[in-house]
Amino acid sequence: MSASQTAYFRNQIQRTAFLIFAILLGVDLIMVGLHVINSVVLPEKTGFLALDKERSISEYFQYFKEVAVAVGLFYLAFSKKMFGLLAWSLLFLYFFLDDAFRIHENGGRYLAETLNIQTTHVRPKDVGELLISVAAGSVAVLSFLVCYVKTKTKEFRSITHDMFFLFCLLGFFGVAVDLIHMAFENSWFFTHSLTMLEDGGELFVMSMFVAYVYQLSSDNDELWCLVNATLNKAIGYFHRKPTA
Repeated sequence: MSASQTAYFRNQIQRTAFLIFAILLGVDLIMVGLHVINSVVLPEKTGFLALDKERSISEYFQYFKEVAVAVGLFYLAFSKKMFGLLAWSLLFLYFFLDDAFRIHENGGRYLAETLNIQTTHVRPKDVGELLISVAAGSVAVLSFLVCYVKTKTKEFRSITHDMFFLFCLLGFFGVAVDLIHMAFENSWFFTHSLTMLEDGGELFVMSMFVAYVYQLSSDNDELWCLVNATLNKAIGYFHRKPTA
């Protein structure tokens, strides 16, 4: 393949990745709009249109994105022989299974009953859920550390940096905003505003994951290291020599 053909296919992948993100983002905004209509306009509320209810249309849309990311990373792990990506693939598969089958909720309840957990300030079920989440998180962190140390290729580490950045962004909406949400749960305005920020933010970040994983199908290494490239540009800007 000639250099011009290679550049053409790279540009096509970039454009397609942007198009995928734009379409997913448009659907995300529709989901947020339906939530607003359901909360403010409709006289009879329905959980199917709410962002924060189980088995809602937005939750099913998240299922689709979680499975798409898991399958995409699984395929790329073998097609590009970057087997460290399997750890990320399994993480998103766990996200899907946890959301769809309430693993940590049901597991937490089972642990609380089996271990006869006794608490004073929190529900035993909450302690069980925390134990399940800590166990799953520990396995994930250990897997990533092993893959990161053993896989010394620049490409894999760059992808891991990007995935970790997006994962932190997902955690910001899912954990930090959720804590603020709990503090203002008695205010109707803040409750609905923070629900849109929390759940809408999670929708947006998952759309970014889908577009990013698609972009990894490119052979252009520069498309794989968005965080590294941004940091290098910033460092280069601050360290550049002043012009005379």
